[in-house]
Amino acid sequence: MTDRDCLTLIVPPKAIYVRTVRLAVGGLASVVGFDVEAIDDLRIAVDELWSVLLDLGQGEITLLATVGDQHLGVRGNAAAEAHPADVESDRLEFSRAILSVVADQYELTIIDGIVTCSFERSVDDLGEAKLEAADR
Repeated sequence: MTDRDCLTLIVPPKAIYVRTVRLAVGGLASVVGFDVEAIDDLRIAVDELWSVLLDLGQGEITLLATVGDQHLGVRGNAAAEAHPADVESDRLEFSRAILSVVADQYELTIIDGIVTCSFERSVDDLGEAKLEAADR
């Protein structure tokens, strides 16, 4: 692995493929060094990303996963519907709430006819040490 490696997937916009995407991201997360709980969080983030792209997009979904030293980022893009739902809808607020818990950073936008949903997370050894110390 170099400083940053990128992998691209082009996936049909069907709910059945979310499992494949979750497995791919989980596999990349294990290579980067995430623990089992963090990988589960990332799979939840993938579920939200996929849901947003299916709800607001049309046509194939392009996913770009970026991995680096203890870091993982996933960005998904799709063409927006002819009349996309409001990005500030209650449904998207729910996705934002979930992503704010399971990711370090996230983005949900519709710009120039493209729906984008992305998240990033880094391995946090210090956070684990703090949790361990709090248990003592």
